[in-house]
Amino acid sequence: MVFSDQLNTVSGALKINSPVYRVSGCCGISTHCEIRYMKSVIRRYQARRRDRELVRAARNKAVQVQQRLEYTAVACHDNGIGNSCPDNLIVSLTSYPGRITTLFIVIESLLQQTLRPDHLLLWLSREDFPNERVDLPQSLLNQEARGLEILFVDDNHRSYKKIIPTLDAHSDSIVITVDDDLMYPVDLIDLLYRAHKQHPKDVLCNRARRMIITDTGAPAAYSQWPLLANQAEAGPRVMPTGNHGVLYPPGSLHRDVSNGETYQQLAPFGDDLWLKSMSLINGVSCRVIEDRRHPRMRFLSLPFTFGPGLRDSNRSNNHGNDHQFNALWEHYKLAQYLPPNQ
Repeated sequence: MVFSDQLNTVSGALKINSPVYRVSGCCGISTHCEIRYMKSVIRRYQARRRDRELVRAARNKAVQVQQRLEYTAVACHDNGIGNSCPDNLIVSLTSYPGRITTLFIVIESLLQQTLRPDHLLLWLSREDFPNERVDLPQSLLNQEARGLEILFVDDNHRSYKKIIPTLDAHSDSIVITVDDDLMYPVDLIDLLYRAHKQHPKDVLCNRARRMIITDTGAPAAYSQWPLLANQAEAGPRVMPTGNHGVLYPPGSLHRDVSNGETYQQLAPFGDDLWLKSMSLINGVSCRVIEDRRHPRMRFLSLPFTFGPGLRDSNRSNNHGNDHQFNALWEHYKLAQYLPPNQ
């Protein structure tokens, strides 16, 4: 397709009707600047089309993987924990009533890892499940025979439950946190642990954001922090996002990490921000591990999963990411732990 044909196709799709933007036959644009602009329009259009195709492919794959995991959750009786590693590997997560019915699918993806954990811990609040095990679906209870450990706590500190009780009970272990709405790739633990052997002191993740500090020395809006995925990057400005799995080595987080009164006051919905602050104060670098495969095709969202999540809470003015991180920034004087802008 020649440039003018591409331009007409894109201008039609984008409903650009101005003569400057729409041409027929040979290109009628007179300046190099306008040509460069229209080429950028074409590139954006092609990128959007590729994104739509990728979303469709990921959705189709997610349906297929969910069906397979549902079948194996019923048919498989193999133990999903235990390994020969010298370290104690713990996978830890939490959930709530809105997602408890489909949680067994997430658990199944964690029981089928190429490197199995030593413990797979699910922390639930008695406030959400007052009758404890009676309130849980049989599909989840059946997985206890294969290694899942279901534990209940009195306090309902939302997403903090996926790590704080585990840190308190297993302070000398490697803790990998995951979320309750993704089907995880079979090599999740293996990749994180291999990266840990190369960088034993770093907090490791598959997805993160790069913290941006303005010229005034204040943090930029969270929406301006670039997303980092499947390319290696490390440093104090890297902030892991927990949904794609994060590995925390023993002692990587400041002793305040379990101070529920403080994190409930400063960042009640911002566990990622809180944990990043705790590693930053401790002088621990965070690192995105390298993986050239597209994360959208590896970390699959559960189709037809409903219920509010942290993203909804973090959009509000009172408990949004910006509000919470600014509170942490001021309380702990986090600027002193960051290098100056490059």
